[in-house]
Amino acid sequence: MRLRLIVGLGTLLGIVATAVPCGAQQPALLPSDVELASAYCIGVLQRQAAMADGRMLASPGANGYAAQQIEQHRQELRESLERLQSYLVPRMPYLDAMALASAGARADADIDDVLAQGRRASTDCRRTDAGEELQCTLAKVQATRSWHRMDHCTHIDFLPF
Repeated sequence: MRLRLIVGLGTLLGIVATAVPCGAQQPALLPSDVELASAYCIGVLQRQAAMADGRMLASPGANGYAAQQIEQHRQELRESLERLQSYLVPRMPYLDAMALASAGARADADIDDVLAQGRRASTDCRRTDAGEELQCTLAKVQATRSWHRMDHCTHIDFLPF
């Protein structure tokens, strides 16, 4: 098993800012939609990976199937993060760092909003049938704008490679 490094967007921005000598800096370019989407999705997927890690730690005695599903999800998140980072990191020295940081902040805000909406929806959807409650909660969360933005990160087919 090889060890993989997944670096936070803030850390990457800091590394890039210190790696380019001040005298050699050129005006930063505005990021393209693909670059902004990459920065946003890096933030989303990093939070999702942290939550998946937390689920794995919180349920050490989970049955084989549940543990396998969580691990598969974690692997998919890591692969998508690596792909996004391999696209964005080489471009970062030339791009407006504030725009990229704003995309990362939007990701954090959207995840917080979706989690809060989920808690509210779970309370609103209390029913006797657990399956019906889950469907109701999911439908309410999926109707939010934050969910739709985050869902864009499920399949990162907007990358050119």
